[in-house]
Amino acid sequence: MRKPVIEINGKKYTIAFNYGSHRMLSKIWNLKTFGELIKRLSKFSDMGEDPTFDQIDDLRDVVFSGIQEEFDEDTNLIINEVIYDTVKMAEIMEAFAASFPQEKKSNPAKPTNPKKSKK
Repeated sequence: MRKPVIEINGKKYTIAFNYGSHRMLSKIWNLKTFGELIKRLSKFSDMGEDPTFDQIDDLRDVVFSGIQEEFDEDTNLIINEVIYDTVKMAEIMEAFAASFPQEKKSNPAKPTNPKKSKK
């Protein structure tokens, strides 16, 4: 998967999510467990076309947590770059969703051949 890039004030920033970004979000939001992080992120599921300011702030924090380069700009500039660009927003959120552990698909049980009885 290609890593999303945003440009702020002429500088490009690569967005990549991993344990470090999840941990950073937990610190920003003062959360102690992975479950609390998942619960907080669930508010994105009902964001719709008219997000609340809290949802927008959380989106800003998500993008900020994934920036790989040193970022010394106002973090509110992040929202200016992604909130009106639905394609960019979708690309970032897809990368973010992919950064979480995925449920492994179980292999269906192989049919067993009954042992032939010995006569």
